[in-house]
Parts: sequence; C-alpha cells; structure tokens
Amino acid sequence: MINNNNNNNNKLYWNRRTLTDKTVPFNRPDITFMNKKTKNTFLIDIAVPNTHNLAKTITDKQHKYQELANEICAMWKQSQSRYHKV
Repeated sequence: MINNNNNNNNKLYWNRRTLTDKTVPFNRPDITFMNKKTKNTFLIDIAVPNTHNLAKTITDKQHKYQELANEICAMWKQSQSRYHKV
C-alpha cells in the first residue's frame, strides 16, 4: 500500500519505494519529506540501535542513502536532499 500526504507546499511519503532513473540499491527510506517551496528533500530512517553501536549505525545509514539523495536531487530538481536519523 502506498501512503502519501500531499498539499501545495509539501509531499510526505512513507512505506514507499522511490523510483529513480538509475538503479539504487537502497531506495526505501522509512519517510520521505519534500518541501516544494525550498526544494529540499529529507530522507528519514528510524532505527533503534544498541548504545554500543550507535555511531556505526548512524554512519552506515548515511552512506546507505547517499546515492538515493543524489538521485533525488537530480530527478526532482531539488536544491538539497539529506538523510536524517530518528
């Protein structure tokens, strides 16, 4: 099921693959939020790591979604696309 919430200024997607021109191995962040006015996209991934591997989990997730962020900037003509952890 594709869930989304759209209005004139923002788009919010969850539980949805992001289709790209180039094959991207990690294309399903937990939440994708796009601000149409500022042309910023936020890829939000929710994780609950143990305290002893917190830094490694954050670094792994940032690297995991970097290629998707680059593709989104190019395809959706965004000025910025960033990964955020929760």
